[in-house]
Amino acid sequence: MENSDIISSTVADMTSVVTDMTSVVTDMTSTVTDMTSTVTDMTSAVTDMTSAVTDMTSAVTDMTSTVTDMT
Repeated sequence: MENSDIISSTVADMTSVVTDMTSVVTDMTSTVTDMTSTVTDMTSAVTDMTSAVTDMTSAVTDMTSTVTDMT
């Protein structure tokens, strides 16, 4: 093999490696984006549940007060 052939082959191999690495980074970025979205959705769900529990607690307090007033 001549030097130019070796250099061309090496450059082709390096280009292939960089392409593969770029693909991996793209996939990882997509995964992180999906995970972030999932965490956001879970946080929203927990917030909604907390609000519901607060509302139920308030309702129980009101009912207890009403029963107390009736007795």
